[in-house]
Amino acid sequence: KKPSSSSINASRGTAIPTSLNYSKAFRVEATAYAGHGVTATGTKPVRNPNGWSTIAVDRSVIPLGTKVYVENYGYAIAEDVGGAIKGNKIDIYVNSTAEAYRWGRRTVTIYILE
Repeated sequence: KKPSSSSINASRGTAIPTSLNYSKAFRVEATAYAGHGVTATGTKPVRNPNGWSTIAVDRSVIPLGTKVYVENYGYAIAEDVGGAIKGNKIDIYVNSTAEAYRWGRRTVTIYILE
């Protein structure tokens, strides 16, 4: 499926890549977290705006290891879980507590990549 660039634009003006091939898209409530540790999959969480970043998910909604595109965040891999991450909620990893506060809590579209 190739989305039309006019039908899915991020709420802050960031266009979704037009070459995005995804199998499913839905709205989620997204919060952010920072800190160092180990994810549920045994990796170190990362924020790489030009590559793959880490997100925490409810594994019954998005299985661990799933590659996604998150509106206003970028490409990510579901590598972590969290106690408050239930249902259509995700937690994006950022590099500082200040960034986490700036992100706050917002509703975004997540695309499950093919």
